[in-house]
Amino acid sequence: MQNEEDRKRRALLFDLPYPFGKQRVYLPGLHMVAARLKESGIDTDVCDLDVQEMPQKAELSKYEHFGTSIIGPSSIPAAVSLADKIYRRTGKKPLVGGKTAEGLTSDQFYRLFDETAEQVISDEDTERYMGIKLKPMPEVAMKTSLERMDDDLLERYLWTEFSLPTDYGCAYVCDFCPAEKGILQNPRNPSILQEDVKFLKDKARHFGIPELSIYLGSLDMFQNPDTVRKVLEIFAAEAAEASAVRFRLQGLSRTNSFINALKKYPDIGKTADAAGLKMVSFGIDGTTANVWKSQKKSQDMKKCNAALDKCREIGITPGLLMVSGFHSDTYYSLAKNVAYAFVKTLTHGAMARGYLAKDFVPRNDGWRMVSEAEYREKMTRKMQNNPELKRQYGYFADNQEVLERNINTMIENPELFKNLDFSALGSELTHLSPIKKYAANMAYVAMSAATEIIGRNMNYPLMPLSTSKGVGGHIWNNLAEYVNRKMPFDR
Repeated sequence: MQNEEDRKRRALLFDLPYPFGKQRVYLPGLHMVAARLKESGIDTDVCDLDVQEMPQKAELSKYEHFGTSIIGPSSIPAAVSLADKIYRRTGKKPLVGGKTAEGLTSDQFYRLFDETAEQVISDEDTERYMGIKLKPMPEVAMKTSLERMDDDLLERYLWTEFSLPTDYGCAYVCDFCPAEKGILQNPRNPSILQEDVKFLKDKARHFGIPELSIYLGSLDMFQNPDTVRKVLEIFAAEAAEASAVRFRLQGLSRTNSFINALKKYPDIGKTADAAGLKMVSFGIDGTTANVWKSQKKSQDMKKCNAALDKCREIGITPGLLMVSGFHSDTYYSLAKNVAYAFVKTLTHGAMARGYLAKDFVPRNDGWRMVSEAEYREKMTRKMQNNPELKRQYGYFADNQEVLERNINTMIENPELFKNLDFSALGSELTHLSPIKKYAANMAYVAMSAATEIIGRNMNYPLMPLSTSKGVGGHIWNNLAEYVNRKMPFDR
């Protein structure tokens, strides 16, 4: 029989299912959290709800702690449902963290979860709830958790692309971005990262998998040239071994970070090739100075073109991560975005990854303007004598009442949070002007369709849900759910 003290040192983390009605096989990032908890004294398992069944009450009784992470607004409905199930089956409140959960005000969180969960905003919250001292994340080896996984399941994951974190945080403060930003990057300990790479490579070789497709988990992988060089050297060294498994790597970068890294290390292209780096996606996110300024994105067309030219020069496929449809976009800028993406797929062999902007999502500046009175008052004071800030934040101040009502509508019907997914077309909840919503949607669809025809598209529009409670809304939502299930996954 299980010792009570042993149960208190056990936790079960749940990876939430893909939000749009179909199964996705993707190695859960929660294994990093599980490894951290285990190395901090909590024996932790992970249940991936995309490929594993929800444990029954008897199995759940073996654990003292439960938790999950919300990585995007579209996963909020699944998190609310999961918390309710856990609370009803065990009487315990799961810890709910992740950047989306952190971005909700305490009132919004508890209105959503109705006292069935505890909000985790910081490491201190986790330490308080579990009675531990967490090991710093950069010092944690993911293999600590992966070693516990059944070989059949691990093999299934390794046949598909997965993410491996290389650093945490970003020094930049792009307005629409809900990630951890405005802080210096914190790279993982190179020796720990190498342990993970070697473990994954050895497992792949054991399973007979010839190539591992890995997304390097970084908000801006070239932000620190020394860090990215070391990361690439680790993969290159592992790939150089006789009969080694090949790596197929891709990652995300700002255009200026990429250019600066190549200036500091002109030979980094050779290292990237030896490591297996095949694609670098750049956050282009517009083609006009007005939009970039409104999003506090310090780049220009010259930098964008220079980054794409460098990719062509060293043999790396550039990805165009094009978020468009901001409140600051115009019909001209939307059309220019589509044209730029299409032309660069032809001239530079780029892959287009279009998304539709959502000006307010939990944790970004727009959400804070609408939801946090203190932050709104501070920015309103700053706007009075600053035309630039007025252009950035005036939209939220001018539409405060409507935007707040829209947030309340989503809290009352959590399924509507799926409309905040950046792959979803704009809706009345996200774009207040019907004409601008239509224009943004048309540009988004045009970008995906034009680049899909020539085989250079990586993302597909999803249908938003209707707020209507009538028959028309019910029919629309059934259609949306059907279409979204049929849409290919974001690549």
